[in-house]
Amino acid sequence: MAKATQPKKPVAKAKAAPKPAPAAPVAVATPAAPYPYPFFGEGLAQYFEWADLHVWFATAPNAAGKKAITATMPKPLAKSVEWDGQEMNCGNGDQQINRAIREAYPPIGKDRWANDRQLTDFEADIRRWLAEIHVKYPIVFVARREDHEAGGTKLGEWHHWSMLQLKAHLDRVDAAPPKVLGLRAYALAVPLQLAQDRAPALLPPRYVKWLQDWYARRSKE
Repeated sequence: MAKATQPKKPVAKAKAAPKPAPAAPVAVATPAAPYPYPFFGEGLAQYFEWADLHVWFATAPNAAGKKAITATMPKPLAKSVEWDGQEMNCGNGDQQINRAIREAYPPIGKDRWANDRQLTDFEADIRRWLAEIHVKYPIVFVARREDHEAGGTKLGEWHHWSMLQLKAHLDRVDAAPPKVLGLRAYALAVPLQLAQDRAPALLPPRYVKWLQDWYARRSKE
């Protein structure tokens, strides 16, 4: 009598290696969107004592990413760099921004104020740096306040296009904690300040109230 054959045990399949998390998509300029992200306050800026720039990334960079981002930063912005999650604020960190710009883009000249050529070179350097880091560390928006004490900013086409994208920024403000503080609050506030000063019709009243509440909170920080 033939022996009954035992059923073969199924061979367990090897588990597939987990797929790496997808990288954040990099926005690029197209005919429909001529700029890769909003740059609120873009243009030829004048400076009195201070310069600062807010850069909001799609994700918070790790330590190596932060080092890479700051490695090629324009020198006048490299003296003071602070991070708050995905938001970076950089600037001169003292009251000598004109000297920093003059030294970074020689010939220095004898005037204590940076001249138009030096300011133009500084602006081009900022654009160069932003374009470089955006390739690997996607930027959501950039914001720079106007220095009214120095005469403000001759706002450029990139800024004007950015103001047309303000609705997306207002959504970002709405998504933030109601009493947000620190650098993230400052970065969120700058485009609202620019809209209030330059294009008030674009800023709904509740965001004017948001600014007023932020000013009050900031005075207590």
